[in-house]
Amino acid sequence: AHENAATASVQNRPIQLVGEFQVDHPAFQMPGLQRWSRPNLTARVSAAGQSTIDQRMQVDQAGLQIDIGTEQAIFTLAQPIADAYVNNRWQVNSQLSGAVAGWLAHVQNFADLGDIRANGQLQAQAMTVIDANAIEVLDAKYDVQQLQFDGYGVTVREEQTSGTGSARYDFQTGQLILADQMLSSNSVSLGGQRIVIETAYVMQINGDVAFRVDVNKVADWLALSPTDDSVFWFGNGEGTVQFQSDSQGISARVQTSVQDMVAATRQPTEARLGSPETASPMRTVSSAAAWSPLWREAKVNVSGDVTMSNDFNAIRFQNTSIESAALNVQASGQITDLANSMVTDINGQWTPDWEKLNALLAAYSGDLVQIAGQGSHPISFRGPLFAAPQLGRPTALVSSLLQASSRFDWQQAAVAGMPIDAGSMQLSVDQGIATVNTSDIRLGGGVVRLQPQVDLRSEEPVLYLPQGKLIDNVALTPAIARQWLKLVAPLAADATSAEGQFTLAVEGAKVPLYDLMKANAQGTLTLSNVVIGAGPTAQQLIATAKQLRGLLDPQATSDRDLNTWLRVEEQRCRCQCKTVAFFTME
Repeated sequence: AHENAATASVQNRPIQLVGEFQVDHPAFQMPGLQRWSRPNLTARVSAAGQSTIDQRMQVDQAGLQIDIGTEQAIFTLAQPIADAYVNNRWQVNSQLSGAVAGWLAHVQNFADLGDIRANGQLQAQAMTVIDANAIEVLDAKYDVQQLQFDGYGVTVREEQTSGTGSARYDFQTGQLILADQMLSSNSVSLGGQRIVIETAYVMQINGDVAFRVDVNKVADWLALSPTDDSVFWFGNGEGTVQFQSDSQGISARVQTSVQDMVAATRQPTEARLGSPETASPMRTVSSAAAWSPLWREAKVNVSGDVTMSNDFNAIRFQNTSIESAALNVQASGQITDLANSMVTDINGQWTPDWEKLNALLAAYSGDLVQIAGQGSHPISFRGPLFAAPQLGRPTALVSSLLQASSRFDWQQAAVAGMPIDAGSMQLSVDQGIATVNTSDIRLGGGVVRLQPQVDLRSEEPVLYLPQGKLIDNVALTPAIARQWLKLVAPLAADATSAEGQFTLAVEGAKVPLYDLMKANAQGTLTLSNVVIGAGPTAQQLIATAKQLRGLLDPQATSDRDLNTWLRVEEQRCRCQCKTVAFFTME
């Protein structure tokens, strides 16, 4: 009787537990995944409840705080437990904080996410439900400050990224289900109703995602505009990605529409003095006056089927297309060895509308080229894009094993103001050399032959022109005289009438494309039966001079043709271009 009374009195008393313990050099590893280890782990525990007379362990309050380096997790019991002995479902309020890099390292011990790096400061909270089969995260809210992410070919920098959603992870199958997901930042917003990710054997993803993107910021992720004098891209994109995985990999059907696509360049610095954005290191579009639009598209559609291999080292795409009023592109193929040399096997075609693309082309060609015409042209890539680094040797821009080719025709064109009749151009890359071959281009009764080569076998590309006649017996026009002959005959700079023919034979040219001031070229310019006439300014001066002479000497007469400035029957001029300065001699 005395024993029963004592037991009853103990069982009805409140029980409190408070403690702290530390584990030095904890380590953990799952099969096929990298080993997790840390210098130490600290845990703080508190609980309150009572053991009842009917031998139940009632828990009224409980909490657990885990500190691993700068990462902290806090769990508190969301509702009392009637009997901890038999309870198999625990509901807790969860809070996570700390460095994103640390939490990424923890996650990678449960799922192989590939070679990625991330950083930033995380704050997250959710209701967590744990039972013997799964862990559920309900009504999660998270915020990441100063997010930095490098991986999968992109570099992301976001000041703030926020999101909400729920998730369930099954311990037995390794299946992760994401529900009601929303993510937003300055660059993108994403939404997904039900996304299933499986990691038991290989990663598989199934489900639909809707998104909106700021094209300018995403282009910055991809380093499409590396310098201030690059072409920048703007627009607002939205679309969907439908994920469906199988034994071959993770497949996605992409449908995207970009509204108000604009390609633009920054205006020269002098034109923007006083603009607040010039002092900011961030790229903005706050001042329309700071940009010169090159190309506008009301709408650009992007679609296709893409499959990422299970090891994240190869990507295959089919029926991929870009459609707009100015340019259509279709391509299919694959890229393997994504982490290193990026081996390509791609076929496709592109259909430009040059009238709409000429402003953009001028920005990339330095206002030298204009093209008119339409039509579809083939394009192909074979082999690795990048060369493997070799000790003691410069890194090549492209691999010597890459083979690429394309071709296009035009109905009319102009190069540096010289009109060109219809023709075709073949572009190819082989053994680290990019070559341009054209048909004999008929121009003004003569022929233009363009066969430049660009050496891509080092870190700095160099353009070479082979020895031979670049321009052969082409009729002289006022535009050509003003643009080209002024370099050897300054009197031609203001010409409005020009007759004759000229031939330019090149003995060799070397032009470092990253340092044009080191250009070096030489050749011979031959002028035949050339007559250069005065321009508008000179004609006004000549007319004024004649009037003055008539006033001063009414009897004076002259048979001289003052409007003809230069007459050459046959003249050969040696030309040399060095550090972008021209020197000539007879």
